[in-house]
Amino acid sequence: FNLFSDEFVDGNYIANNQLSVKDPLVKDDLLKAETWSVTEDALLFWLDIQIQLQNGQLFATPLANTRTNIKKTSSNATDVIGYFGASLIHSVESRVK
Repeated sequence: FNLFSDEFVDGNYIANNQLSVKDPLVKDDLLKAETWSVTEDALLFWLDIQIQLQNGQLFATPLANTRTNIKKTSSNATDVIGYFGASLIHSVESRVK
């Protein structure tokens, strides 16, 4: 299970851990790669979300069976779904020479 951001790739599709960028790299471009840690519970949350979104339809019921570590504080509060977590982030950068 992989999570990617297309923030810096102009919406280009990211598949199988490979990134295709139309514009070639040029001298002094900065490349940065990040690895984020995720706990097993967080992974299970995201897998639940992925499965339910793939099976969803226009009028599908809310993601009621998703594992979450966020709870409503009173019985009349709105139902919530989410996961609170923290990650270690390791990054490396390199300039094109």
